[in-house]
Amino acid sequence: MRLLDSVPPIVTPAEVDLLRRQLGLVAEGRALVVRGGDRTESFATNTEAHLVANAGALAQLAIPLAHCGPGPVVTVARVAGLYARSVASAVDPVGLPAYRGDLINAAEPTPAARVADPHRMIQAYAHASGATNILRVHLATGLANPYALQRKSNELLDAMDAGWQYEETAMEINRAMIFMQAYGISTEKATRTPPTLYISHEALALEYERPLVRVTRGRAYDLSAHFLWLGEDIAQLEGAHVDFLSRIANPVGVVLGPTVGPQYVLDLCDKLNPDNTAGRLTLICRMSGDETRELLPPIIEKVTAAGYRVVWQCDPMRGADADMGGSAGAFDRIADAVAAHFIVHRSLDTSAGGLQVELDGDGDGPAANHDPQLGPQQSLELALLVADMLRET
Repeated sequence: MRLLDSVPPIVTPAEVDLLRRQLGLVAEGRALVVRGGDRTESFATNTEAHLVANAGALAQLAIPLAHCGPGPVVTVARVAGLYARSVASAVDPVGLPAYRGDLINAAEPTPAARVADPHRMIQAYAHASGATNILRVHLATGLANPYALQRKSNELLDAMDAGWQYEETAMEINRAMIFMQAYGISTEKATRTPPTLYISHEALALEYERPLVRVTRGRAYDLSAHFLWLGEDIAQLEGAHVDFLSRIANPVGVVLGPTVGPQYVLDLCDKLNPDNTAGRLTLICRMSGDETRELLPPIIEKVTAAGYRVVWQCDPMRGADADMGGSAGAFDRIADAVAAHFIVHRSLDTSAGGLQVELDGDGDGPAANHDPQLGPQQSLELALLVADMLRET
């Protein structure tokens, strides 16, 4: 829409460039990245309470990784733009046009609600701008305070059935916090310069993305978000979505599922990062534990042998998609996928990069609903699991 051509950007080119440089450290094995938030967003759930809860949970799970990892942790939120949905069929089970997310149409099961409405893109922009501004304010006033986050982590750990497994790591982090306070790194100093808020979403609706592109210093930036990614189902090498990502300066990602092969990944690297800039391309490995052990090594070997400098990121949620709701084994399958990712990279002497998780900061996680998202306790447990593995390397 013409109106989106002239609205203020949601993020700035300088922030985009900073994120790309920080992801470059991840690609070189000198930092980790953690990206998390809702699987999809809606206008109704775009509330201050939910946004702050998710951002707090994301910042909290970064603490163990920062303590035990190779360097700083880059945190990227899945927020402020996940208003479109990929659909397998143009119609839903009752014969209505499929609900494609609040950016496109409405969820109500009526013919009128399912008509695609371009004015919804304006609503999506307003919601995304508002969400970003709210989170910036909360970050500036202490949302990412490490001492408060660690106190919350200890509370969650005390309530965790398997919390004793991570007692040693938790004690190490607590001692580090006490040490910092003893040497004058106070709560006030820790929050004086708030961390940069990085936001991301899947670039599904090009009708929304293209008008938010701005050219700065001869480079095109999609300023709807800092980081854009594509799901496996729409990342066609000769398709419009991959072509769009190839033309913007943002760091970008592509999901690798169990159907992809090494040559496809090499072609993606050439298409999306022809200059081989570290931090430009993230390969998001969405596989189960068994799939990771079998299928990921030849892909890593081919990419590494070709000299491509990419960020490898583990998305372990695929293993729990089938029966997340109420399944006692769902978290175990997620943990298995994460362990497999890090073990594979360790065996190949490459950097595992980090995590991408779907989380619900004010929910109880998979046992409470049928949406495969982790609650705060499970997110922390997953981070502590990774931290334990990092301590062993």
